[in-house]
Amino acid sequence: MDKESQLNLLLAIVLSTLVFVGYSYWTQKTRQQEQEQMPAAVPTEQQEPAVPVQPSVATPSAPEQETPAQTIAITVDEEAALNAEDVEFETPLVRATFTTLGGRLKQLELKNYDSKASGYVKLVPYSEQTRHGLYPFGVTIPFEPAGIGDLPNKVLYTVEREEDRIAFTAEVAKGLWLEKSFRFRPDSYLAELDITLRNSGEKTVFVGEDEKPSYELNWEPGILEPALRGQRKTFRLMTYGEKFSEKGLGRLKEDLTFFGIEWVGVRSRYFLAVILPKGKLVDAVAQKIGDQMARITIAAESCKLAAGEAHTDSYLLYMGPKDKEILQAAGHHLERAVYFGMFNFFGDLMLRFMKLCYKVVPNYGVAIIVLTIVVRMLLYPLTRSSFKSMKRMRELQPKMQELRDKYKNNQQDLNKKMMEMYKKEGVNPMGGCLPMLAQFPVWIALFTTLREAIELRGAPFVWWIKDMSEPDKAATLPTALPFLGDEVNLLPLLMMGSMLLQQKLMTPPGGGGQQDSQKMMMLMMPIMFGFLFYHMPAGLCLYIFVSTMIGFAQQMFVNKGWSEKLKAVVFKRSE
Repeated sequence: MDKESQLNLLLAIVLSTLVFVGYSYWTQKTRQQEQEQMPAAVPTEQQEPAVPVQPSVATPSAPEQETPAQTIAITVDEEAALNAEDVEFETPLVRATFTTLGGRLKQLELKNYDSKASGYVKLVPYSEQTRHGLYPFGVTIPFEPAGIGDLPNKVLYTVEREEDRIAFTAEVAKGLWLEKSFRFRPDSYLAELDITLRNSGEKTVFVGEDEKPSYELNWEPGILEPALRGQRKTFRLMTYGEKFSEKGLGRLKEDLTFFGIEWVGVRSRYFLAVILPKGKLVDAVAQKIGDQMARITIAAESCKLAAGEAHTDSYLLYMGPKDKEILQAAGHHLERAVYFGMFNFFGDLMLRFMKLCYKVVPNYGVAIIVLTIVVRMLLYPLTRSSFKSMKRMRELQPKMQELRDKYKNNQQDLNKKMMEMYKKEGVNPMGGCLPMLAQFPVWIALFTTLREAIELRGAPFVWWIKDMSEPDKAATLPTALPFLGDEVNLLPLLMMGSMLLQQKLMTPPGGGGQQDSQKMMMLMMPIMFGFLFYHMPAGLCLYIFVSTMIGFAQQMFVNKGWSEKLKAVVFKRSE
């Protein structure tokens, strides 16, 4: 391999690894070009109401003599509010904890998923940011003439329970009552929420006016997923209208309004929470709260309530795992929340294959090994051609050295003669890196799948490998080392060793003018990959380790001429 070929190969490897290192950031910026253009999103002032895409018929302002008494705010008993009670509601799948202060959801535990820290996964982050915390399903009525702000979140609600239903009711203004009724399904992560406004007074009440919303329903402060290392993962905001869109919390610089959406929600790596208004499109506002939290607000249509009249809005809620099959069964395009990056097609295909293997042998480590074997078999024609090319390059080393010696003072003639020799001998100097480049999309897709697919979360393999979606962490060091930290991850080291073994086989023999730069490159590439993948998911390191070992065996098979002998035997028997 001449100097120019070495530089080209090194450049290809460096570029590939740089792309892979920056993939987490890259996939956030490239997650479908259509997603980067947030549908009809415009900056808004914090106090600016969202305008419904299907506005109700404009309601004239009430005459002065009908100005409702309901605009008179009730008195909040601050001391009683501090004594709010927690109310638990449990199904076979979830355990919900509500607070009577504001009739809001305080915590939601998923009983089929371990938090990796203690107990079940808890989706609602606890916050001290406000006096009473930030909890999902708060309601505000900020607009005149019945504008009472966030008072509905500061009063105590009475509780009514049934077998599959829990309801919270409170008077939020003189004669204006608010009811939140949650109905849970025993065999699903779907729930139903009915919000009812009832006028118990003697005069007509306008809740919201003209095109201003009657109330705003909030999900805040985000979603929490305890990670293996105890660190909190940044969540992403999602909307679905004519198309799916999502935005990372870090890119939410100002309030955004989304018009005409079917649903809105937040997701972490493996879980999500979605609010879906039934039977209509609505508007929503996303607002950042500090560095780690956000508020999503759905605007309800304005309504006119005659004396004794009530108005109800119905919502479908999904609060559970980001499992594509479960989400598809739930409908409403919720499965769009499962996405494996720019190589989504390969990621989805690999996950389907691994789930099929899991049905035979219930171990995702085994499934990854089977996947590796299948991919290497599919790529064998390309791999075989590459190995033959490398073998021929080894044989041509003496001739290449003669050309270097002859044209050592004329680089242009040297390159020309080298290319003529490559063409004459039928050798591709870049053939050695083709198998790796062909697998590059597989690496990226598998990396994203391991970090996004709920099926692989916490999936063990053997011995010390407890979770295929996290580094294998065979031991813990007494003190942290630079870059490596305090973890001893064996799979990246095994992967590096297998690469060094294969590189030794690929390297042309010494004594034929082999340059020191080529030796150094062949040594540095596996070491570079070892450091690069040291904190990668164990499943990805397992894939590359097994793939490298299979490649080593295939290379030996080609170099020893066994492939040609086998081919001759097969053709002879077929005659």
